[in-house]
Amino acid sequence: MPADTLPFESPMLPPLVLRPPLGPRVLRAVVMLLAALLLLGTTGWSLLANGREGDIAGAASQALLERQWLPTATESPAGPLTLWLVRTSMSLLGNNEFAARLPAALAMLAVIWFTFRIGERLRDAWHGFVAGMLVLCNPGTFTLGRTLTPAPLEAAFLAAAFYALLRGYQDRRSRQQWFFLVWLMAAGSFFAGGWMAPACLAITILATMGFYRKARVRFPALIMARSEVVIILSGIAAAGLGYSGVHLPFLPMEISHIAWWQLWLLFPWSLLLLPGSYAVAARLLLRPRRPLEWEEGFPLLWLGTGLALIFLLPDPNLFASLLIWPAFALWAAYRLEITPRIRLLRVIGAVALIALLCLGIASRFKVVAVTLFPVIRDSINGIPGFLWPAIASVALIAILAFILFVGAALWLEYQHQRRFALIALLAAMIPTAYAFADTSAKFAPYFSCADLARSLNSTKRPERIVALDGSLFSFSSLRFYLNPAFTLLPAPQGEAAARAFWAEHHPFLITRSSRLPEWEARLGTPLQTISRTGASVLLIPGETPPPPPAGQPAGP
Repeated sequence: MPADTLPFESPMLPPLVLRPPLGPRVLRAVVMLLAALLLLGTTGWSLLANGREGDIAGAASQALLERQWLPTATESPAGPLTLWLVRTSMSLLGNNEFAARLPAALAMLAVIWFTFRIGERLRDAWHGFVAGMLVLCNPGTFTLGRTLTPAPLEAAFLAAAFYALLRGYQDRRSRQQWFFLVWLMAAGSFFAGGWMAPACLAITILATMGFYRKARVRFPALIMARSEVVIILSGIAAAGLGYSGVHLPFLPMEISHIAWWQLWLLFPWSLLLLPGSYAVAARLLLRPRRPLEWEEGFPLLWLGTGLALIFLLPDPNLFASLLIWPAFALWAAYRLEITPRIRLLRVIGAVALIALLCLGIASRFKVVAVTLFPVIRDSINGIPGFLWPAIASVALIAILAFILFVGAALWLEYQHQRRFALIALLAAMIPTAYAFADTSAKFAPYFSCADLARSLNSTKRPERIVALDGSLFSFSSLRFYLNPAFTLLPAPQGEAAARAFWAEHHPFLITRSSRLPEWEARLGTPLQTISRTGASVLLIPGETPPPPPAGQPAGP
């Protein structure tokens, strides 16, 4: 019987053999094609949300309108390179959601590509394939990775820097060229989002030199004459732009909260953390003087450095976790290949049980959302009731598909088909990706001011002043969607100041629906609702009250 055939009664599949050069090329094409479909295909599905997305897109749109390249002020930790790329995309493709998010989507494609290539350099093409698919197939990529923030660009530059570092470590002839690229990528990550990515790179290099003798011999070549040129030019550019890379103020965040988010964003692969961490700890305790193998130790040092920066520094930016996802994927791909069969069966079984639990609470989707996201409770409660059954049906289909693929993975692993089992596990996340994208598109209007901006753009009132009851960051999508003829101003909070402001400007008012009675009492007149979206309402006074006489108290 030929070696590649099996008897009819055998439940085994033929072995998955990847012969070079065709095999690695096919794997690269599959990963990048699937990533393009999931990321680029869903980039323009949803409206830009208030917060970081609206802030960056509004700043880039304003720079494009004013025909300037110098970055405008933003409250988000966005570097000038991020704003330049978004502005360039808008100038080429128009002022729309797809153009605004395109740089972030392309950056995530670069992250997946360099993760694949690093895995190839560490072990083989299959290792790179699994690592690249692990970055793609997790809830974090479907949510944070599709959001317009500097984090995908930072992660792309950091992954490219580590790839160049690894190539320079392995290739003696072209070591200087690759190490020079490390400096260029570090400078790019600094101008994309700040100092965190260069700090992660530098600390990882120092930690690697501390544990591996070959790294102590080869990495000193990073100090070269051309590196001084990069540092000097970067310093001059940062000084000319007034960019420090440090974003203040920093706000404290509980470690338990951000750790829970890391586990959810990397589900189901985060379930490998416990058995994998136990195996690594046991290995270090039994043989403390012998370091881990390079293909496991290098990603672990990268992962540990990133986690230390996220947990120990007072930075509330959850998007910074994108910097360590390639490291986690590389380490998880290595652990998936060497994890004992019985342990992996338990992990897959735990994933199936969690999926069944999610199936049971799919009908209580709103209650779960309010419980998990109490900060945006008002916006969630502002979503109309007819939308929740539609969301629940999409979630139900995705969970059923997930359970089907996980069951197939469980059977394949039981039949000693590790590679096919991993493919089934990765495929289980693809329906989930489209479910996340569809849910985001349905929810987006209630977390954005796009509808309010359209109502303002179509109004026939001569007044062009919009008073915001809150920070501009809370209504930041207005900067992107609103006609430039309108002026956004903060709403006065005192009664006398508010009445004088309304008598002078006759503005529109955007506030939270819960604060409507307070504003009616403050202005002394009923307010007419023009438009409503989520927890935000657009109002005009029914009758403008006169300002109080000078020297007379405003209150009763």
